[in-house]
Amino acid sequence: MLNINNEEFVNLKNDNAKMHFDIKENEDFLSITLKITYLPISEYAIVFIMGNREYTAAIFKTEKEKNLQKIINIEKNKVESFNKIEIVDIYSGEILFDYENEKELDIPFFDEKRKESEKNILKEDINIIKEENELMDLNLNNQIKLEDEKEEKDYKEDKNSILEKKDQLEILEDLFNIFSNKNDEVNNKEMNDEEEINQEFEFKEQEDKEDKNKIKKIINANNILIDDVLKDFSLENFSDLNNNYKFYIMDEYEENINDINIIYNGFVMPILYPYMGFKNKNLENAILPSWIFGKFFKDEEVKYYIYGVLGSKKDNTQPFMGSTGFIYYEPTVYDGFGYWLMYISVSTGKICLL
Repeated sequence: MLNINNEEFVNLKNDNAKMHFDIKENEDFLSITLKITYLPISEYAIVFIMGNREYTAAIFKTEKEKNLQKIINIEKNKVESFNKIEIVDIYSGEILFDYENEKELDIPFFDEKRKESEKNILKEDINIIKEENELMDLNLNNQIKLEDEKEEKDYKEDKNSILEKKDQLEILEDLFNIFSNKNDEVNNKEMNDEEEINQEFEFKEQEDKEDKNKIKKIINANNILIDDVLKDFSLENFSDLNNNYKFYIMDEYEENINDINIIYNGFVMPILYPYMGFKNKNLENAILPSWIFGKFFKDEEVKYYIYGVLGSKKDNTQPFMGSTGFIYYEPTVYDGFGYWLMYISVSTGKICLL
């Protein structure tokens, strides 16, 4: 059971804001109670870190700076293995608070046992070193004795040994010539090996360029296919959006839609995948389409892909409680209807906070 009481987030800005929290584990949900003091008025995301994966669990607003309390329920299976929680300002993207879930246990008994063990190991090491030193001294004395005997024997050799050495020198010269040729062969082989290694690096660099070109081709192909396959959804349906946006009706039964892929969280996925089949059943008879897809332009280039699911702020229709990235609500001109939007960076494929 995961139950945490009155833990404090670390304030990374060193200002007067403070945050404490409780986590209570229920059957299917984690209930998080945030106790907030002097937190500036803004919108914040609660982000759970699981290894290399990030999960935006919820978004909350502050309407006053002093003594605020928020209770948030999160699906337990989404975050039960988390090792860190971050509180992020949505508008600036700045991490204001964090909490590490991993703590090292302080067990004095095992610390003492470890120290005793280290002492015993140290004693054993000292004894081994002493034995090795004694053996080295013995070997050194024997070596000196052998060298003296050898010098005495060499001194007693007659002059004929000089002739033998001369013959040996000639043999060594012949061997040197033979091995010189061998060395040349070895050097040539090493040079060839080095050329092969350089070719491997060149090939890897070429592969990287090919991967980048594939990504560019996917992005360019998307923009062509999207315009050809999907039907336009008029921007006039929205109350507040400007001409930097362009939207389409996402018809899941359109056969040609299977030809369109996007880069999503680092993988090439079918364009329908991020919807995960979510629809608001009580809005299925609405005059607006259940799903829309959009582009956001900056300097005449597509910067974000946008996924939209029909919903309403009144009926708690936010897809997956915002956990998969549908965290922005845009009203339409039709009273009570709007779209929950998720933004994906075209260049990285990552879900973005604007």
